[in-house]
Amino acid sequence: MIDEALAVGDQHFQTKCVDRIASFRASGRTIVFCSHNMYQVKKLCDRALWLRDGRVAALGAVDEVVDAYLEHTRMRDASETSRAAVRPGDDLLRIVRVVVEDRDGRDVETVATGDPLTVRVWVERAPRADVTPAVGIALVRNDGLVCYCVSTEMDSVAMESLPDGRFTIALHVPALPLLGGSYYVNVATTDDRALIAYDTRERLHPFRVRNPSNEYGIMRIAHRWLRAASGEATTHTAG
Repeated sequence: MIDEALAVGDQHFQTKCVDRIASFRASGRTIVFCSHNMYQVKKLCDRALWLRDGRVAALGAVDEVVDAYLEHTRMRDASETSRAAVRPGDDLLRIVRVVVEDRDGRDVETVATGDPLTVRVWVERAPRADVTPAVGIALVRNDGLVCYCVSTEMDSVAMESLPDGRFTIALHVPALPLLGGSYYVNVATTDDRALIAYDTRERLHPFRVRNPSNEYGIMRIAHRWLRAASGEATTHTAG
């Protein structure tokens, strides 16, 4: 039984914990992992139990339970602005620069729905650190709604090593699906296991998305209209 073990200790201790958990799982043994870090829960567990006020709120496949818990949390905290705390010493993988660019490589102020968007990140690793740098990037609406979050670890992509010892990577979105509104970027560094966040920066590079169409909501979803009765397969496509 493991209770918030990855929330304490230095990088060496946390790495030892992750290695031990991985070897324990590989041997076919059972782990009960207690945590409020939903990403770690999804990475480490197959099934999940959500307890609320001492009662079972959900029990089942980890994806379903985590999604239900996060939905409940979002509804509870809808009127609050949350910020992740950065602990002392979290400069092991320090974010040194983040830029958001349009199709021409210029800093983004306004972009249209469907236009390309690129988020570039530079990371500095502490001297003698042996972690493999990775980074997660989230596109967030100005009310705190996380519209999309992805990491280099999720996509099995390695950051580029630069001659000055830093590391860099760019997330390119060829056709931004977000609809009109104000947005910003959250960035966090992690390692190739993606279980520990070392440096987290929120509300970076605010930008606006201009939507010239009449669609509304969060994002444009690829779709088409069908009129099967009249034999016409499609009347309109989007996305």
